[in-house]
Amino acid sequence: VNALASEAPRRSAIAELGIAAMNPTTGEYAGAGDDVRHVSASSAKVMWVAAAMHAGANVGDITPGIFKSSDNYLSGTAIDRAGGIDAVNDFYWNVAGMDRSITANCSFGKARRASVQGQMGGDNYFTPENVIGFLTDLDNGSLLGERTDELRTAMTWSPRSGYGGWMGTLLPAEARATMMHKAGWLPGP
Repeated sequence: VNALASEAPRRSAIAELGIAAMNPTTGEYAGAGDDVRHVSASSAKVMWVAAAMHAGANVGDITPGIFKSSDNYLSGTAIDRAGGIDAVNDFYWNVAGMDRSITANCSFGKARRASVQGQMGGDNYFTPENVIGFLTDLDNGSLLGERTDELRTAMTWSPRSGYGGWMGTLLPAEARATMMHKAGWLPGP
C-alpha cells in the first residue's frame, strides 16, 4: 500500500490518493492517507441506498437506474426514502460508523441541504477508512441483515465494458466479472 501511495505523485501530480485495504478473512488492514477526507461524488450512492434500505424503504424500483447508469435523480430519491439527508448522516455516523464522512447537499430533483455542512465547504465526502468499514459491515451482514444480498446484487449491475471510464473497465476480466460497485466514471488511460 505504501509503495502504491508513493507512486501516485509520479503518475499524476494533481491526484488525490487515499487507500484502504482489508483482508475480509483475516481482518488484516493497510492504509495510506486513509483518514483524509475526499469528495465522494457518485460513489456515495451505494451508501444512500443502504441508508434507505436500513430505514426499511423499498428500493427495487430505483436501484437499477442508480447502479446501472448512476442516475442522480433516483439517488436523490434514495436519500428521501432514507428519511432525508440528515437521516443519511445519522446512518453514516451512528449505524455505519462513518464518523469522518457526510452527505452535505444533493440538488437533483430538489434541493436537499443537511443541517450540518461538514468541513469541506458543503461538499459530500468520506474517508477511505470509513468506506472500508462500511463495506466490511455490509459484507459481514451487520449493516443490513437479511437485506444484505439485495444490495450486493444491485452492486453487480455496474457496466463491465463499453464506456472507457466506467469503474472496472480496466480491471482484468476475472476481476471485472465479480466486481461489485456502483456505476461511476474514472478518466481513461
